[in-house]
Amino acid sequence: MKKTLFLFAVGALLAGAACTSSDTTTDTTTDTTTETTDAATGNDMATGNETTTTTTETTTGAAVTMTNMDDATFISTAASSNAMEVQLSNMALQKATDAKVKEFAQMIVDHHRKSSQELQAAASQAGVTASNVVMPMHQKMIDELTNYNGTGYDEKYMDLMETAHKNDIAMFEAKSMNATNPAVKDFALKAIPTLRSHYEMATNIEDTVD
Repeated sequence: MKKTLFLFAVGALLAGAACTSSDTTTDTTTDTTTETTDAATGNDMATGNETTTTTTETTTGAAVTMTNMDDATFISTAASSNAMEVQLSNMALQKATDAKVKEFAQMIVDHHRKSSQELQAAASQAGVTASNVVMPMHQKMIDELTNYNGTGYDEKYMDLMETAHKNDIAMFEAKSMNATNPAVKDFALKAIPTLRSHYEMATNIEDTVD
């Protein structure tokens, strides 16, 4: 009888140890998963605030965020975006079928050529060279439109214009607040209303040709 009780007690102790081990494993796994999720969503563990990071790609393929982009990188990126939008719009003038789309495309060519001149002036005052080299992320958009024809072309062009101006607005708004050079800051501030107007027009026209 004593032997039976002893074996029963040993069995109970082993079972208890097994449960404790299982609980520890579960807690560790849960904590790791939570930390991974917070990192993926950009949750600031110190403040509890959620952060969002938007990136762009330079001609060398390096990613930089909109908020920490220096003046020289901003000038290069803005010049590339201008060149891309002019190229897309010149293509649309030849291949688009909707009259409103063509009218919009001509406006973009005119406005962004003027913007390029203003950008060159700001770059000169900041001691930065503004190149018209199209960055990979902008070249990708040009290549996308090349594959479209007919009515689908109009819709794709307006969709790309909507995306391009949305990106421009985010970039220019950030630079208008953190530019180091006054000329760059003034250029960004002056361009924002026009970019917003272009974005609204692109959105409205895109809805009509959808």
